[in-house]
Amino acid sequence: MLETGNDYKMVKQETDEELDSSQGSPTGTPLRRRSWDSAVQAAQAVHLSPRRKLPAVVGFALGALLVGASWLGSSSPSSPFSSLYTCPSPLSPRSDALIPPRHQSEPLTLPSAHPDFSVSLTYDTTVCNSFDVLISRLDKGRCAEAETGPAPTNNSAYLDWIHTRLGPDSFDLQVDGAERLVEDVPTEYLGNCDYVFRFRLQNAGRVWLNASILYEDYAGVRERVVKRGAWPKDLPLLQLPLTPAPVELDICSPTCRSYLPTPPEGRKEPILPPSSPAAVYAEQRAALPTCGEAARAGTFDGAYLPASPASLLHPHYRETLAESHTRFVGGYSTFVPLGCEWRHAGRRFSSHESCIEKEHKLMMIGDSHSRVLWDVVSNRLSGSKERILHSLKLEAKDAQHGGLSMKFTFDPYLKSNWTCDGLGSYDTVAVSTGTWQTAFDCAPADDFFPQFEDMFSTWPRLAQQCGRPTPTKLIFLDIPAFPPQHKSPDCRTLPRVRYFNDRLNAMARENGWEVVDVYKLAKPVAVDMTLTDGIHYTHTDATDAAADELIDRLEICADSA
Repeated sequence: MLETGNDYKMVKQETDEELDSSQGSPTGTPLRRRSWDSAVQAAQAVHLSPRRKLPAVVGFALGALLVGASWLGSSSPSSPFSSLYTCPSPLSPRSDALIPPRHQSEPLTLPSAHPDFSVSLTYDTTVCNSFDVLISRLDKGRCAEAETGPAPTNNSAYLDWIHTRLGPDSFDLQVDGAERLVEDVPTEYLGNCDYVFRFRLQNAGRVWLNASILYEDYAGVRERVVKRGAWPKDLPLLQLPLTPAPVELDICSPTCRSYLPTPPEGRKEPILPPSSPAAVYAEQRAALPTCGEAARAGTFDGAYLPASPASLLHPHYRETLAESHTRFVGGYSTFVPLGCEWRHAGRRFSSHESCIEKEHKLMMIGDSHSRVLWDVVSNRLSGSKERILHSLKLEAKDAQHGGLSMKFTFDPYLKSNWTCDGLGSYDTVAVSTGTWQTAFDCAPADDFFPQFEDMFSTWPRLAQQCGRPTPTKLIFLDIPAFPPQHKSPDCRTLPRVRYFNDRLNAMARENGWEVVDVYKLAKPVAVDMTLTDGIHYTHTDATDAAADELIDRLEICADSA
């Protein structure tokens, strides 16, 4: 492993031995291992004093957390792991189960970089890459002042969510390595400024944890009166790290294999031997059900897994670079559906002929995120296998691919009226709206939601009255996730967007709309947007994921063989 000098890891000593490819990644890339004896000794030492204040130096001992890419075996009597052990897999849905108390490790106190907070970690000794992070504000008096101070909103439902789910402080927790995840709202707010973030990863292998404080005293959700169209410049974004450097975690048994995604169908790759781990994994994925049913039910989920062994072993830490940078934004990870598989012919490397055989009229309307996705889908169904790098800013666009007619209209506030000769003449209408109201108008919840309640309830009723054999299908594209430091300071804070999307998506489904959860797809890779315009996910690994789901909703493509 490359020693960076900036990470905290359990065992610095390494042997010159390499793992056999059969115990490494499915692609056969050898992974270096650490000394077994050193790993066990360090694990035992920290278990004896789990609350010890640890120095901020390379070689930081983090319990049984950093024991290398793989161990010699699980039969050793000194192993801290149970013989009944569960390995994660992208072949299965993600589990949200709590760690049973009897399976919890001792709480491990992480080194602190912020005087106002403590950070500790507890992991499951029977499940690979399952861990909880507890962040606590030390000054409970200040916490009480915030909780009993002026209400951050007049909307009762929003206020209840803020008090019971969010708490006064807002954080950003990023996980990279074996899987990319971002959490900006605690899994559970315990009260008294104690916040629990639970991570249940779907891949084995090392991960790196970055934790930052973004806002204090409800500043991330406090509603203000802002002149329409004005961009507030005074949101107190802190973005201060809670640990001195990314914390490296390796909390998996050696019996667990790290998965690398199978190359997409149609991409030119070497033929794999039938008995190779990668070939077996591809065969197992082929037996999974299609993702369409889960997507329509709102239960669809996926994971961003490393696109190469290099990303698995030493992830590229995302940093804001100058405008003249030359590094790529996408390509470091691949979105893998969990427990299901997309099979429609509209996937990037599939043959798209069946998608454009029949006549279908698609209208995409709303803000620039609708335009971006229109460009991605149009580019793909034109037969291109390449990603788009730019989305031309136009008020309207149209394209014809075989029988598929695609149009886009820029209307971020959705002032367009529904008529049977207009929107009602399309087979599918996909709407992306909410960003401008959230960001630039800073609309309070009492003003924000009534606008959408009318649209969600009225448009399906009007669609039924247009006399089409099949009423127009309505699809809502929710507000995408953004990096905390997006380039134009506005009211688009992470917890605010999260709550607004939860409410909007529920409203849409209750009224018969289908929902593409762009926020969920973009959130794990949102930090990569800082390398571009800071707002759009065009260049990121989320583009393919969003296009796959939207094309499935159009129901125009046959399944690939």
